[in-house]
Amino acid sequence: MRVCTVIGTVVATTHHCALGGKKILVVDDGDGAAGGVQLAVDAVGAGTGCRVLVSDSGAAGSDVTGLESPPVRSVIVGIVDACSADTTAADEGLAA
Repeated sequence: MRVCTVIGTVVATTHHCALGGKKILVVDDGDGAAGGVQLAVDAVGAGTGCRVLVSDSGAAGSDVTGLESPPVRSVIVGIVDACSADTTAADEGLAA
């Protein structure tokens, strides 16, 4: 699972029937890598500018579409209210 920012929406008049009524959003994980920007199906009502949790598991795609083999892998499964990390502990572990 990754924390991403919603940077846009997708409009697709023709799509797989499992995506009917589902909002597709453009998300960016902010690391600057080529794979950092991708599409994700919204399962929680997120919008542009929201920080979100994105799951890339097949199970999340299956839950959202109701299909055993869904045509989607990335799903927005949460909206982040706050996020913090104690990097000191992680840095000390690397130094040991």
